[in-house]
Amino acid sequence: MIDDLGFFAKSSELTCEEIGDGNLNHVFRVVDTITKTSFILKQALPYARTSKDMVLDANRCKIEAMTLVEQSKYTPEMVPKVYNYDDNLCAMVMEDLTGHIVLRTAMLKQKVYPKLAKDAAKYFANSLIRTSDIVLESKQKKGEVVRFINKDLCDLTEKLVLTSPTYNDPRKRVEKHLIDFERDEILNNEEVIAAFAKLKHNFMTNAQALLHGDPHTGSIFISENSTKFFDTEFGFYGPMGFDVGLFLGNLLMNAIYQKVKGFDRYYEWVKNMIEEFVDKFTLQFNSVWDTYAVEHYAKNSEAFKKQYLSKVLEDTAGYCACEM
Repeated sequence: MIDDLGFFAKSSELTCEEIGDGNLNHVFRVVDTITKTSFILKQALPYARTSKDMVLDANRCKIEAMTLVEQSKYTPEMVPKVYNYDDNLCAMVMEDLTGHIVLRTAMLKQKVYPKLAKDAAKYFANSLIRTSDIVLESKQKKGEVVRFINKDLCDLTEKLVLTSPTYNDPRKRVEKHLIDFERDEILNNEEVIAAFAKLKHNFMTNAQALLHGDPHTGSIFISENSTKFFDTEFGFYGPMGFDVGLFLGNLLMNAIYQKVKGFDRYYEWVKNMIEEFVDKFTLQFNSVWDTYAVEHYAKNSEAFKKQYLSKVLEDTAGYCACEM
């Protein structure tokens, strides 16, 4: 699959190192030491990288490649380029984002990125609305829902994010000083449990748009002038608010960390950036809708657009809480 791309000459001197630190896949950087040309090779095996007991469909790498290719139609500057995918190897070759840093790492070092809120708002508004029934013709959209069926990784999300927090799951690690709080405010709180149930059901049944599926701060590369969303192996058609809520939940958890650790100035930046993101996402949502909507009511009813956005933001708040 590498020879087909024409990246390297026969005289090239190549190095390869494993750089992945995630739970599921193997990730390698291949570099020509002479020309400095490089790319990333990512492979999914039929089990998790951290445990062969966790059986998973290796097709997840294909889903990741498909999702990146689809999202590149709408925000090409915000996803890595996919050069090739091999069905037999369950592997893809993609752009090397050397020069970027993982957002989670950057935020733990109190790095400020003035463009983050604007870039993220543009990415989510475009990738979500433009893969929904608002823009896609109805038959095409239904075909896309089938094409992006992602049973195993949706099952992981349904269990770990949307069910595990509400019962005594032995896989959870709860600090001793939080055990009573967890029991009283979550495990024995029927209102909270009902909210989780509603959000889980929505996640399972609302094929609203093509999601990234897991847009936490470890799935975003960033530099001074660039924001890149990657690791889209959880991609599938689901509720828009899930993507936006997961992103916000991770930002809020970082804000809490900064406050607890006494990084007050950075805490203020994160808090203000979250508010800026919500405002800019709302503006981008309306702009993308107005520019690309083709569905009859989407084009002709301002009240429908307001109701639709209101529900997306309601879902966003709920999934943000689930993630936290």
